[in-house]
Order: sequence, then C-alpha cells, then structure tokens
Amino acid sequence: MARAAGPDPWTGVRDATAFGGRCAQPATSFDGLVDNEDCLNLNVFTPARTATAGLPVIVWLHGGSYAFGDGNVDAGT
Repeated sequence: MARAAGPDPWTGVRDATAFGGRCAQPATSFDGLVDNEDCLNLNVFTPARTATAGLPVIVWLHGGSYAFGDGNVDAGT
C-alpha cells in the first residue's frame, strides 16, 4: 500500500457548500448515492453570524460502521 498523497493546494476561498462523498458501503440500499474512496470529510454547521461572541462547538461522529448511511444524513438539522 502506498503512502497517501498530500492535498492539492488552492488559493482564494474554498467552496464548501456541498457535502463530500460517502464511504463505500455494502449494496443494501438503492438511494442513488454513489460511494467514493475520497470520503473523509468534516461537516461544519454554524448559526447566522452574530457579534464577536464565541460560539459553542459540537463534534458528531456518524456511527454507521461503513455499512449504513453517512455524515450527510442529518445535514445539521
């Protein structure tokens, strides 16, 4: 197994308005979603911007065991 390649650099603002791919799963659902090897994503949800006050942070790990669903299921709701 080869060592993972580093990320490609970018300049400017990174477009993070769409969810990343989900990890490969058994073919048990027919939801039309495509599995993707590039599936280690971090979803960050924030409320509308307020004053300079700090905001709480919640870390939620999807518990699907690479067998069911993905981190995009709840979409921050």
